[in-house]
Amino acid sequence: MISNGDDYASGAPALVGIGDAARALGVSRTTVQKMVDSGSLQAVRTAGGHRRILRQSLESHLNARMPVRRLHEGRRLQVLVAEDNMLMRQTYEQRLSRMGLPLELHFSVDAVDALLQIERRRPHVIITDLRMEPFDGFHLLRILRDQPAFASQWVMVVSAMTPEEVEDKGGLPGSVVVYGKPPQWDRIRGFLEACCLRELGTTSAHGALRVHTVEGTEVAPAMTGLPTSMPQQDF
Repeated sequence: MISNGDDYASGAPALVGIGDAARALGVSRTTVQKMVDSGSLQAVRTAGGHRRILRQSLESHLNARMPVRRLHEGRRLQVLVAEDNMLMRQTYEQRLSRMGLPLELHFSVDAVDALLQIERRRPHVIITDLRMEPFDGFHLLRILRDQPAFASQWVMVVSAMTPEEVEDKGGLPGSVVVYGKPPQWDRIRGFLEACCLRELGTTSAHGALRVHTVEGTEVAPAMTGLPTSMPQQDF
């Protein structure tokens, strides 16, 4: 079911892009469009003519489909960030901590450290750079690709490398989401929201966000006052 976005001008609801909704549901964009047409999902149409799914409708649909994945108090999306640059790790920590999502952040300094943590923690999401020393992100992704036990993990690459440079290195698996540098934080947030909905059934944070830095463990204050909507890429 589609409503005009103007109907929600007052107290606008949180909206989710078609691509992010598809990732959360584990279906194609076409399937999401059909779900909207059939009334299974509620959506609005923006002034530019693009569909946006009501987050509340998507959460209700996920909870109905996957009751066993509903968020228990204190449960968080486990996110591992593989980045060898200390300043970039600090930027990830600051920006992800401010998103108000139920995240538990872990950091690694290269592919070997990341693999050790992946084996030990089995994170839901892996965010990795490609240029790292001594072992780079390509090394990490090749190992993950060849291990069926890691097939269900969400992988995002954030890199300054050009598409041509990536292809010269052998390319990336088709399931990997790729963003450039500097990071596009609105799109990264959309990706993580989709992961939260898929894995936890909600994007609501409960309690303090936990951050495990390379240097130690910190607990960031719980974030409140989430924005009612977020920037979305057009499809």
